Amino acid sequence: MGKGKVAIIGGGASGMIAAISAAMSGASVTVFERGDKVGRKLLMTGNGKCNLTNKNISAENYYCDVPGRLSSILERFGYEETVSFFYDIGLLTYEKNGYYYPMSNQASSVQDALRFRMKELGVEVRTNCLVQKISSLQKGGFAISYKETTEDHRRNIKENFDACILSCGGRSVPKTGSDGSGYDIANALGHSIRTVRPALCALTCEENIKAISGVRATAEVTLYVDDKKACSETGELQLTDSGISGIPVFQISHVASKATGEGRDVHARIDFLPGLSAADEKKLRHSRHLLTFDRTADEYFVGMINKKLIQYFMSLCHISARSKMSDVLKFSYNAEDKIWKMCRNFDLKITGTVGYENSQTSMGGVPLSEVNDRFESDITDGLFLTGEMLDVDGKCGGFNLQWAWCTGYIAGEAAAEYAADADET
Repeated sequence: MGKGKVAIIGGGASGMIAAISAAMSGASVTVFERGDKVGRKLLMTGNGKCNLTNKNISAENYYCDVPGRLSSILERFGYEETVSFFYDIGLLTYEKNGYYYPMSNQASSVQDALRFRMKELGVEVRTNCLVQKISSLQKGGFAISYKETTEDHRRNIKENFDACILSCGGRSVPKTGSDGSGYDIANALGHSIRTVRPALCALTCEENIKAISGVRATAEVTLYVDDKKACSETGELQLTDSGISGIPVFQISHVASKATGEGRDVHARIDFLPGLSAADEKKLRHSRHLLTFDRTADEYFVGMINKKLIQYFMSLCHISARSKMSDVLKFSYNAEDKIWKMCRNFDLKITGTVGYENSQTSMGGVPLSEVNDRFESDITDGLFLTGEMLDVDGKCGGFNLQWAWCTGYIAGEAAAEYAADADET
């Protein structure tokens, strides 16, 4: 079997593992990275700790138009294979609540382990190289046209390869190089592109909530689209100058991003006392009356939810924080009801997301239906697509990185095999 040439466009997570996989399978591998180093986006994952994968990998944690296919793909390279792969290249991991992290708690360790392994395998990494065009050759293979972008070298170069892997990333955090240009390349090679939008990100709202910006609270966030419940998540919510953030918001952001992008009516209803039943709320209110009847209005709610929130809710209800709660109840029992309602059902009209610059991933891209189970294009032979290039995005918790590892490793093996066969003909 010949030693075919494989080009990998993009040196992110899926590109690096694809390079290692292809090189281990015998291919001569070249990685084209437009930035000055590979794996830059990895350094930003998991707050710098890099949540590598998750013990609970399943199709239910992803958005995809063909979940049945997704299940079988994820079984081929799941979290166990990921942990084993990284162990083999020198990275120790630990598991916490199903989440896997490098033992060092440093994302740079993941980047370094991948870089070192690529170097050991003889992978050629060309940084500061912007791929401008990929053309299919008549006799098979591809012509890669790229431009060097350093101060010393600004040449336009064309080079031929037997197989090509598009690992260009999506549009999230464009400063790392993932600006969506890979979709243009895929489209030029015959692929359709589903609308790309930010995902795993904070949401913006219509209301002015700057007065409670900075508040963090455990809450249940329920998303309504056109007045119909779409999804719900519970966790630590963060209130910002422009809207809401935090893990539960990130988990529902795919649905919110798509719906607002389509011009639909979207609302987030927040319960700051999650898990409290109607019966328990009634008991709690009765006990609060007995315990705190002579306190001021803001003192009445102390010990329940964030004081800054209560003061904000009271201002919306035109209640003075210094008023005696006994007086509030005497003159306006409904005022207390309104505050309780805000505690349990605080409604915000969602207007959109904070954009690609502040999103962890993006949704959309090449439909999974346009590649086979080895991630080879059904349209262009010898072309493979990985990671965010495909219209599959996961929830928070290492699911998107697992998709990168899975697609990259499988595509790397397949591209090496294809290139070897091509090199013999």
